[in-house]
Amino acid sequence: MRAADWIVALLLLVMTLHATFVEHQRRQPRTPPIVGWELPPPAIDDPISEVPPDREVRSSRGSAFLVNTGLWLTAGHVAQGCTRIVIRDGNAPTWATVAWRHPGADLAFLDAGQRSTPLRFSRDPLVAGQDGFAMGFPQGEPGAVHGRLIERTRLRMRDTYAGSAATLDWAEVSRFPPGLKRISGASGSPMLNERGHVIGVLVAGQPRRGRFKTTTLENFGPDAADVPSILWAGRGARLEDVDAGNFVAVSDRLRGTGQIVEVICHVSR
Repeated sequence: MRAADWIVALLLLVMTLHATFVEHQRRQPRTPPIVGWELPPPAIDDPISEVPPDREVRSSRGSAFLVNTGLWLTAGHVAQGCTRIVIRDGNAPTWATVAWRHPGADLAFLDAGQRSTPLRFSRDPLVAGQDGFAMGFPQGEPGAVHGRLIERTRLRMRDTYAGSAATLDWAEVSRFPPGLKRISGASGSPMLNERGHVIGVLVAGQPRRGRFKTTTLENFGPDAADVPSILWAGRGARLEDVDAGNFVAVSDRLRGTGQIVEVICHVSR
C-alpha cells in the first residue's frame, strides 16, 4: 500500500473514532447543575427542545411589561400574525404596534404610548436553584407563578424565529390562583428574581413535566447594541424584594400600576 493510501486510511479511522466518541458523549445522561452554583454562559450544545408550529392562526392573549415610556416587552409569538394588538391595564384599552421583533428569539417590543415606571433588568449571576417569579395574565386573569431554576436550555420555534434561542428551564413550585389549570396567556410575563429585577420573559410551559421556560437577556447580546438602551442594567424601578410569601401581592401591585399589562392579539378571519 502506498504512503498516500495509508494516510487516507488513517484519516478515515480518526474521523470514525471521533464521530463514535461524539455520539457516545451525546448519549450520556446530562448532569444537572449543582444547586447553589452559578450557571455557565449559554452554549450552543445546551439541551434543546422544540415547540411545534401552530397551523391555525387565531386571536389569542398574552402578557407584557413596561421597559421604557410607551415601550413594552413580550414574547414574540404573542404578537405574531395579529391584525391588531390591544393592551389592557385596567383602564381603557390602548392600541399597540410591533416596534421590533427579535430575529433569533421569542421576544418582541410593542409600542403603545402609555406611561408608567419601567421595570429594571438584572445582570446578577444566575444560580441553579434560585427562585423566580413570573407575573402576568394566565388564562386572561391576573396570576403569577413561582419557579425554581434548573438549568440552561435552548428553544426552537420554527414559525416564530430562526435557529434556537437561549432559555432557562424552571421547576414550578406554586401558581396563583391555585386552581389555575394552565399558564397559557402568561407568555410575555416578566420573570423577576428575588431582588425584583427582570431576568427573563416567560415563553413556554411544560405542564406534564411541571416546568416552564423563559428566554434569557443574553439573547440581546452583551451590550444590547441592537435594542434600545433601556435594557442596560441600572435603569427602571427598584422593587421590593420578592419571595414565596409576597409574590402574589407584588404581582397585583405591578398590574395595578400598569407596569404589567394584558396583550390581546386580534386576528381577522
